[in-house]
Amino acid sequence: MALSIPCSPFLLMRFLDKGKTAFLVFLFMFVVSIIGLHVNKSPLMDLFFAMGGILMSVALARLYAKYGFRFLNHLSPTSYTIYLYHGIFQALSLQILMRFTHFDNVVYIILAFLSGVYGSFLVYKLFYRCRNSRLGRILALISGISVS
Repeated sequence: MALSIPCSPFLLMRFLDKGKTAFLVFLFMFVVSIIGLHVNKSPLMDLFFAMGGILMSVALARLYAKYGFRFLNHLSPTSYTIYLYHGIFQALSLQILMRFTHFDNVVYIILAFLSGVYGSFLVYKLFYRCRNSRLGRILALISGISVS
């Protein structure tokens, strides 16, 4: 017989809506992630950091919605294109940066994140502009860009 605990699926959201809880959860998980860069890792730590990253993302999304921020709205139509192409740009930027520069890991992570998001954003803009040609239409459809 399984033990079941009644729990609302929105319990985390209600918890994050209280006062400054979302900000504190985000800040705590961010600090834990930065500390994790300098700690010996085991497979269990990877699971902990993955769950912490998910919690940090949810807390950041709640903060973004709660305070009505708009600074990421320009990325809204490009979310699928970013999902598709971010890995290419991140890997490419990491390879180039690590080959020719000698920064701390935190700098590499920030630059890889920015190049993954905005490199994919530029691909979206290019495919959107070329969507009326035959090749552009095919690339736009593959990338999730509306062609009509």
